[in-house]
Amino acid sequence: MLNKRLLEGASVLVLAGILSLGSALGNAKEQSTNTAVDADSNQSQEATSLYAGTTDYLENLDLNSVAAVTVSVEKEDLEQTTASEPKTLTEEEKFWQTRLIANIGESTLNVRQKASKDADIVGKMTTGNVAKIVKKGDAWTLIKSGNVEGYVSNKYCLFEADAYDYAKENFDTVAKSTVDGLRVRESASADGEVVKKLGKGKSLKVDADAKEVAGWVAVVYDDKTCYVSADYVKVTLNYDTALTVEEIAEIEAAKKAEEAKKADSGKNYRKVNTVQGEGIDYTDDELYLLASLLYREAGGQGYQCQLACGAVIVNRVKDSRFPNNIHDVIYQPGQYGPVWSGSLARAMENGSATQSCYDAARAALSGVDNTGGALGFQGVSCGYDGIEYNGMLFYNIWD
Repeated sequence: MLNKRLLEGASVLVLAGILSLGSALGNAKEQSTNTAVDADSNQSQEATSLYAGTTDYLENLDLNSVAAVTVSVEKEDLEQTTASEPKTLTEEEKFWQTRLIANIGESTLNVRQKASKDADIVGKMTTGNVAKIVKKGDAWTLIKSGNVEGYVSNKYCLFEADAYDYAKENFDTVAKSTVDGLRVRESASADGEVVKKLGKGKSLKVDADAKEVAGWVAVVYDDKTCYVSADYVKVTLNYDTALTVEEIAEIEAAKKAEEAKKADSGKNYRKVNTVQGEGIDYTDDELYLLASLLYREAGGQGYQCQLACGAVIVNRVKDSRFPNNIHDVIYQPGQYGPVWSGSLARAMENGSATQSCYDAARAALSGVDNTGGALGFQGVSCGYDGIEYNGMLFYNIWD
């Protein structure tokens, strides 16, 4: 606005100058006439010459050219002003302005306690893992990723626009549920048949090729296009985060348990039928807590093992020798490793429980029991007599 006013003022000054020049010429003409009458002097000749030369200039002056020059200057000034204005970023672009992505090939990127290659390792990132930038330095950046907070070397990371370009090219766009029990429907209608229910924090890939329908998000489920309500999902790029050294240790322990299960597969354990017993009352928070515990105890062991873990918790609630609610049974001192290690709290914070864990938790809470009334579980190496599911043994040593 200021530049435009200055240009308008400059245009006025140009026109005023032309008018003033015209007035001066009039005086010059009068002077030349009077001088010619009074005397044939040098002044007369100079005035006449000035008048004649300037008159020729004005006659040849194209006022349209003057206006064109003014418009051209104004246009150039506006273009420069527009170029200097900051670009308006989308919410997604703003998000990636504060993120980095590990870019280290097939190796792993160490997250260290301090900005030094000699500092203790507190976590690890693999290529494609995303972290929030807390403070960027010349060689090291302080980051937070998942449950890890520490420093990473800048030379193994992509930042801001480069990170966003990588994400768009390599990450799936997903619809993440913000509620428990999100209905996945065959059609974009509240009357559409429900084909699946998603737990809170769980996601499905967005079907980018499907036709957009107001109020709905098209997703891919069971290789088919389905729909979820846009009010209960967050559409975002899907990515993984760093793991703490403790989480890595848990994964390694799970692998060893799987190996032990295979080595022990020749043993014969008792078999029981799955029965429908009496369920217990529970809250949404208790369902979330139980599903998260099942994820930490048996997330990779399959549904039957997850159900068995849930049945043990419910059996304890029903037994007078244990607390009478889900929360107190799970948090009873010294009972469950994920509680004292902190991994349960992290799973709850991140919404890590899978749909299988939610399904198993609901079934156990409704009274389904595939353990024969077991009140405890451990790895098969414990040596107890019990029911075995995928390397875990469910037993009752209190009877």
